[in-house]
Amino acid sequence: MTVKRILIVDRMHECILPLLKEKGFEPEYAPLIDRNEIFPIIHDFEGLIFRNKIHINKELIDVAPKLKFVARAGAGMEMIDYAYLKSENISIFNAPEGNRDALGEHAVSLLLGVLRKISDAYQEIKN
Repeated sequence: MTVKRILIVDRMHECILPLLKEKGFEPEYAPLIDRNEIFPIIHDFEGLIFRNKIHINKELIDVAPKLKFVARAGAGMEMIDYAYLKSENISIFNAPEGNRDALGEHAVSLLLGVLRKISDAYQEIKN
């Protein structure tokens, strides 16, 4: 069985490394790497995990012949050329539920702020 190498190019919680190793992956954690430094090494990796540091586009994918998947540690997919990755049979993963609790809490707090006129009260106290 060959070990699948994964390049992680953004800061992640350290718990990701043992989790990936348990699943048979060999992660290389390089959170300080920049886009230009990725090009000469990406050809050795089957997976790429990132947050929002780089754009995943044709230019990068074309120098990564072994790449099987790209994973975005976040919800948005605007940093990924989705159509091109699909045309190259590269799987795409993201975490769309990652911030839903925080978003809901924020929405409720804003509604309470409006209903209780907290901003107006703050301004009166400040004045």
